[in-house]
Amino acid sequence: MNEIVKAGVEKFYQDIMASDNIEDIKKHIDDLLKLTYRYASKKNNRHNKGLKVFEEYLKIDTRENKIKRAVEKEKKKTYKDYISKFIALRSKNFSWQKISDYMQDRHNIKVSRETIRQAVKEFENV
Repeated sequence: MNEIVKAGVEKFYQDIMASDNIEDIKKHIDDLLKLTYRYASKKNNRHNKGLKVFEEYLKIDTRENKIKRAVEKEKKKTYKDYISKFIALRSKNFSWQKISDYMQDRHNIKVSRETIRQAVKEFENV
């Protein structure tokens, strides 16, 4: 638990130092105060309740990071975002397979040559 508490304190410090404006600082302090009020309850007789606040603060940050990662994953590009690139590569005499290999190597997007061919065909027919 000691390491987790230290990590929570360190994270709070980093959040405050990295804040660009007063609103961000207030948000971090409010998050910490909410936890403090919850654990400072007279009904809570735990001997380490002050330390528990920072342990929980670390968990808040973890939840926020999970949400950020989920949003970033949604923004991840697919092969459909590169149709104009496919057309440009075809005009340079790239084969469908070479375009597929290019997508895997350059953009880490696995797409078959047939899928690329069909996407370009659909785009050109529109």
